Amino acid sequence: MHLTTHAGRELSIYWSPNREPDEETRFEDDTSMQGPLALVETERAITVACVGLSVGGVQVTIPEPRQTGTITHLDRRRCTIEVQGLVGIHPHDRVVVNSQGRAHNYEVTAVDQIDGGVHLTLDMDSVHGRARIVSVDGERIELDFHLITRTATLMDTRLQRESDGNWRPIRHARNADGYTTSLEVGGAPGVDGALADNDWIQPGDWVAAVDYVVGDPVRWEPVITSVLKD
Repeated sequence: MHLTTHAGRELSIYWSPNREPDEETRFEDDTSMQGPLALVETERAITVACVGLSVGGVQVTIPEPRQTGTITHLDRRRCTIEVQGLVGIHPHDRVVVNSQGRAHNYEVTAVDQIDGGVHLTLDMDSVHGRARIVSVDGERIELDFHLITRTATLMDTRLQRESDGNWRPIRHARNADGYTTSLEVGGAPGVDGALADNDWIQPGDWVAAVDYVVGDPVRWEPVITSVLKD
């Protein structure tokens, strides 16, 4: 897409949704992009999650277009997570949490350096709702309260027991009426301390549907500006 602003700026937007950083797309103007998104203006290119861009005979290589860290600690009340493996992140950057699951994205509002990682404050709560267990039948769980959110939003999030943090991935959610929510969950995660499927939850337990838990990945794709010169 080519745009001309009222001020006379010439902008070209290259977009190839769902591409990985090393996947190549070639466009009609012979521009080649490795990754999903780039904006080109005169002698500069602004990219997200791209390892390379070739435009107008000029080629640039972008180092570290994507970083992935791991949540080591979290505080849901304060909307904070501690992450190991991210370097150079700043306030107002955006991260994708639990990228292999629901993959909701958050704005980072504050960054503090800590031993072994970074302490991030996020712009939104990670809890979709809480309720008590009415019944458990294998992977099917009935809650005593309607989780007031779109059921599609719950898919691939986590159902976490509040007493000890044990959890299961939510595979399907359904509101049969305006009073209760039914869930289907996956099997035990391969993490230390995970209880067996027949032990992890009982009727009467309080649970919460949450976006992420300790051990989940955090993906950051920085916005990178590169100079386009021969």
